[in-house]
Amino acid sequence: MTESTLASRTLKLASQRGVLRARDLAAEDIPPVILSRLVKSGHLTRLSRGVYARPTRRLSEHHQLAEVATRIPAGRVLSIADGEGRNGVHLAALGYAVT
Repeated sequence: MTESTLASRTLKLASQRGVLRARDLAAEDIPPVILSRLVKSGHLTRLSRGVYARPTRRLSEHHQLAEVATRIPAGRVLSIADGEGRNGVHLAALGYAVT
């Protein structure tokens, strides 16, 4: 597969997921060096170690929650002072067990 095809697949994944982890690429057979090249070219932004996103992504009220959730794969979450429960609903949609 050509590098441009791999880069296109990576950018499509980043657009679909909002936040992309380096390990997400392994499941797609995309070498991690593609991430550093896309960051260098300005097509991706490195949010933190192993976490990337499109610089043009839309930020929702859940964007910080989504970034944290990418670092901790599906697990249990205790939602404290969640008001109407929007954060809990969002985490449940991502596959977390919310209490």
